[in-house]
Amino acid sequence: MNDITGLLLMTVLLAAYLIIFRKKIKNWGELNSMQKSLFLRPLIILGAGIILMIYQILK
Repeated sequence: MNDITGLLLMTVLLAAYLIIFRKKIKNWGELNSMQKSLFLRPLIILGAGIILMIYQILK
């Protein structure tokens, strides 16, 4: 898989995750800490992956 294709795929996954779970984002104050951590974990992993892919491509 090409680096650019992987970066594009991860960006699409991040956007889809945010679109699917936008209801949780609106009700952020009502979530307990466990629900917040389970919601944020994939965002952090995808965000770090995107940053590392950009670094790899630019290097």
